[in-house]
Amino acid sequence: AAAVSDENHGLAGFARSSRLAIGDTAVLEDPLLRVLPLTGLAAIEGVACDGALGVELFKRAVVTIDYARARLTLAPSCGFVPPVGAVTLPLVFHAHFPAVDGELDGVAGQFWPDTGNRNELTLWTPFVEAHPRRDTYRAGAETTIGWGVGGAVTGRVAHAQRLALGPLEIAAPVVTLPSRRDGVT
Repeated sequence: AAAVSDENHGLAGFARSSRLAIGDTAVLEDPLLRVLPLTGLAAIEGVACDGALGVELFKRAVVTIDYARARLTLAPSCGFVPPVGAVTLPLVFHAHFPAVDGELDGVAGQFWPDTGNRNELTLWTPFVEAHPRRDTYRAGAETTIGWGVGGAVTGRVAHAQRLALGPLEIAAPVVTLPSRRDGVT
């Protein structure tokens, strides 16, 4: 296992396991796992968290997330047929990060699905600076807009007019505009 230390975010690293199994559908042989401290996460979430499922699992199975029923279903990808009426988004991968081409209020961009993010759409600082919208969006007061491994993320909340992702169109999406220009934002 390799580890790096960042005084603002704690100790992080990678480890290899001989096998990881979740039910009988998802079995990973010799997976590379990211090891991160989850200090303080239980206090924010209200429940203990022993780990997070990510791309190493999701790229090997068909994943269905039913938020209303609090259910995650994994199915083998071979032979999978989407249900009638299902919408498929064409994903492109940058290393382990999935992305989908889209458009926000007439501005083309590449958007990264993040099922661990509570926000509807987080606009990263370089995008906001390249396409100024703070006045147009009438952003509210600065507040905590999220919480992650690195701690609190502050910013402003607003409404955009239209988000298009492939064949999907979302009217008046809630957008968050992070205040800091460091970390992932």
